[in-house]
Amino acid sequence: MLFDPQCREDVISTSFLATGFGLHFDDSDPELLACSITGHEKFFSIGRQSIRWWAPNLGNVYRFVPATCRVVRSDHFDLIIGQLTIDELEIFKPGMIAAFRSVLPGSKGCQCRFR
Repeated sequence: MLFDPQCREDVISTSFLATGFGLHFDDSDPELLACSITGHEKFFSIGRQSIRWWAPNLGNVYRFVPATCRVVRSDHFDLIIGQLTIDELEIFKPGMIAAFRSVLPGSKGCQCRFR
């Protein structure tokens, strides 16, 4: 399971659904879902699947969480918890993670904007 605030919705892979649950989807009605970071690859949702997920050590999430995931043909990941769910469950609130970006070698420091 991955937590990705750059991905708006929860996404589940066809590989995970087929291997873990024997579910299969066809590509008869794909819907554009996202583009890659480079902008050169498009990702299409080929359906929706209702699930319940749970992850240990999330502080405020002590139960199974219901979700309706977009299904994407892939074998690179199992489940991505997206920004809407992350915000709703306050998964990335202060104290839950150490969120920072490292300074790149040769750069002149952080390009941070403080409010």
